[in-house]
Amino acid sequence: MTLNFILVVGCQRSGTTLMGQIIGSHPLAILIDEDDGLYNWTNSLFKHTYISRKKPYNPLSSLSICIKNSIIKSLFNNSPNIFRKPSFEQCCKLGMRKYRKPYKRFQKNGILKENIKFAVLKAPNLTYSYAEVYKVFPEVKVIYMLRDIRDVVSSIMLSKSQIMDNQLKLMLKSKILENRFPTEFSLLKQGNDIQPHIKLALIAMIKMSLSQEFKNTGIDVVNVRYEDLVSQPHIMISTILEKLCLPQSSECLLYHEVLQGWGPGQTQRSRPVDQKSIRKWTQYLTYQQQDEIWNVVGKFMETCGYNY
Repeated sequence: MTLNFILVVGCQRSGTTLMGQIIGSHPLAILIDEDDGLYNWTNSLFKHTYISRKKPYNPLSSLSICIKNSIIKSLFNNSPNIFRKPSFEQCCKLGMRKYRKPYKRFQKNGILKENIKFAVLKAPNLTYSYAEVYKVFPEVKVIYMLRDIRDVVSSIMLSKSQIMDNQLKLMLKSKILENRFPTEFSLLKQGNDIQPHIKLALIAMIKMSLSQEFKNTGIDVVNVRYEDLVSQPHIMISTILEKLCLPQSSECLLYHEVLQGWGPGQTQRSRPVDQKSIRKWTQYLTYQQQDEIWNVVGKFMETCGYNY
């Protein structure tokens, strides 16, 4: 059984959850979210494995994987306990909870059924890991989400979450990113001397700027603007499925009938596609905040098709 991977990346609050739900509702696919243990599994792979680039990584088959000079025939069956957990199987067992009819995709023990050919990994934090992603999943297809940075900023501020602090920790560890964005990093390192909305705008801009890095590795990347997705869902979903080599399916737009419960960021899975979140920044950001955000990220936003 060969499993094809689709990775959904981009900045938090840019539509990654919505996109994951849409593609993860395809009858040939499953969705693995952050809260399914996704990062524990991918971090383990990035740290301990290297895979031959001649064929895609397949967690369900017996590939020869070299882990610290030890050849292990099967990652899940024959590996020592330290590599058996976390595992892709565990992610699947947790992931099956989000489906209203899990029996269509999973066996009772959480093992995937033969009809499942695609695994959708919704992982915005892997936006920074383009080199590691290519090393482990060389045949992956990436959906890269873009959104008006002002809406991203206002959404994060309203959520009162720890997104900003978490992203700063991840971002400031990277010397590669610091060398590429020296001006932005200089501002981010000013701590409390810089306003939160400016920090969030810089974080969002940097994360949205890394699409080309995935492309440079040879990975197929589909850039999707959130506004286009929710304004023209039928057209956009059809186009995205075609680029992902997935057959057309009406279930993608009906994800709210396929999935249940709450997704990452307290996203209600039963909420269908709508345009209610477009330009909400006009309601929540002051004129001064709007001007300050545009002053630091406006040029980049124009390249993405946004204007003041």
